[in-house]
Amino acid sequence: MDRDFEKRFFISMFLMVLFFGFYIYIFQQMGKKTSHPVSSTETTTNTLVQTPPLNISLPTQTTPPTNLLLQTPTIRLVVSGEGAGISQLSVDGEWNQSDSPVSLFLPPQGGYGALQWEKESFATPVFSLVSSSPTSSEWTAQLAWNSLPLEVRIRYEILSNYTFLQTISISNRAKEAIKIDYQGRSFLLRWRPDIMNTNDPGSGNMQTYGAYIGKKFVPVLKKGFFSAGQNTAFVSNFQWLSLADNYFVFLVEPKTSGVSASYDIESRHKTYEKTAITLYLPVLLLGAGETTHFTIQYYCGPRKESLLRSLNPTYGQLFRWPMVFAWFMKPIEWVMVWLFHILGSWITNKGIVIILIALLVKLLLSPLSIQAAISVKKQQLLQPKIKNIQEKYKDNQQLLQQKIMELYKKEKINPLGGCFPLLLQIPVFFALYRVLSHSVELKGATFLWIKDLTQPDTLFTLNIPFLPNHFNLLPLIMTAIQLLQTKLQTAKNPAMKGQELNMYLLPLVFLFLFWNMPSGLVLYWTIQNIYTIIEQEIINLDRHIRV
Repeated sequence: MDRDFEKRFFISMFLMVLFFGFYIYIFQQMGKKTSHPVSSTETTTNTLVQTPPLNISLPTQTTPPTNLLLQTPTIRLVVSGEGAGISQLSVDGEWNQSDSPVSLFLPPQGGYGALQWEKESFATPVFSLVSSSPTSSEWTAQLAWNSLPLEVRIRYEILSNYTFLQTISISNRAKEAIKIDYQGRSFLLRWRPDIMNTNDPGSGNMQTYGAYIGKKFVPVLKKGFFSAGQNTAFVSNFQWLSLADNYFVFLVEPKTSGVSASYDIESRHKTYEKTAITLYLPVLLLGAGETTHFTIQYYCGPRKESLLRSLNPTYGQLFRWPMVFAWFMKPIEWVMVWLFHILGSWITNKGIVIILIALLVKLLLSPLSIQAAISVKKQQLLQPKIKNIQEKYKDNQQLLQQKIMELYKKEKINPLGGCFPLLLQIPVFFALYRVLSHSVELKGATFLWIKDLTQPDTLFTLNIPFLPNHFNLLPLIMTAIQLLQTKLQTAKNPAMKGQELNMYLLPLVFLFLFWNMPSGLVLYWTIQNIYTIIEQEIINLDRHIRV
């Protein structure tokens, strides 16, 4: 192994680390500083007036609002008579590693999706229950606009696969026409999902927002490094909206035209953002006795691609890759998901599943990695001849390199053969990173001392200046194994003498990159390193390999 090869090797390692860092910190954690409002037609940060108009009146509350539970085996809704909004929502399913349902809506003041005039006000009409079943309910309230009577009915119905419908019926009970126009709209509905656990900030879990407009998914409140940030985005002419973290997603899909919306980030803590989606119903012109209807479908549940695509193929846009990577990364991701599903259906312990996936990937790449290991050993065996060439042509570097390459060609050795399998691992690694860091099936899955394979394996917290706040054991084990691998490589290859510092630097870089990654991904990379050490040592013991 000559110095020219060493240079190429370290250049390839540098490019791999650079590409990896670019993906993690640009595409996955794209600057927590900025937010860009997006609309199909315009961008605005206007907010509504805080005080309600004088010509709107709400009925006086005389009895406490009724709360009603709607449920199926996978979703539970508690509907409140206060504004006919949802006060609690929790989901369950086969993916859930816990015995308890996962709460995605926490009890608010008022209700989620409650009928309101002002998005900053919790003043809502009190609705009376009209009818109910285990999976549906209908509510009614009497309002007034300019002293003219209105009746509003709101119906909730749970459908399949974590979806539910909200139907709003507004009737003019006056004997004359009514135009409901409050600052360019009529009523509004405000949703504040709590899909991201407040204990997750700093773990790599992040919230993202988007709107499907036309045939394109448009990120909303998109984050970047250098541009100034905003906390509000107005969106119109959309098919559906999304608010998602790595594991759960809340989708809003109006079935009636004319509905617009806004995103408002109300507070931030690290990567956790308390964000509201406000839906604005359009201006209404109702003749005497006329009724109009608005139907909105919601999905609140696991961010699982196969499930969401079965509901609406366009929901697959939530799982898109950047265009430059999509053509080859998406098929690899699908293969990883398929492997995870097949093995997970047989083996309950998800840590064992990750270890087996690491083994299968290693076996899949074994023809290349074995050839690379043989190439490395042959280069070790060639060191005496290379040393003679170096002594003979030490005054002519050009001729020296030419003679070394002739020797490699004669012995059928590719100097870069050891790098190719490692470079081939990069797309597999990124695809698996995506699968493991977005796998709701791993949420809460344990393995040995690891409490959650989707989170770092934090054993305890630290309060030491200039050091991470959490002590994660698995990245340290991974680094120790990589250092051992480096020691074994350098000890048996005289050409690497003097390059030890550079070789030992790479595991430390990986320690920094992997420190806050999901422990399932760190486990995968650790097992890969162990397999590589075993493979190289077996090749080194093979005495039939000669030059």
